[in-house]
Amino acid sequence: KLPSRAMLSPNATVFQLAEPDTRRIVNRSATAFRIAASTLRLSDSYLGAQFRRFRSKLGAPKAITAMAQKLRCSSIECCGSEMSTSTVA
Repeated sequence: KLPSRAMLSPNATVFQLAEPDTRRIVNRSATAFRIAASTLRLSDSYLGAQFRRFRSKLGAPKAITAMAQKLRCSSIECCGSEMSTSTVA
């Protein structure tokens, strides 16, 4: 099985292929949800209070991830039904 991007290794013969590094892909939506979650620290809303509770219990990095997940789930619940009814097959 050949890799998708065949490269010769510098100290190999012609028939030996070097495995290319896996390409890191940045998930833009995950980054956006993490940024939105981290801005809740100074918010006076219910979500801001919940973020501060998570932050005191879990620490900042885990709290940001947990709130990003919560924001993602709430956005799917909010927009999911609208998206399915607006598109006509």
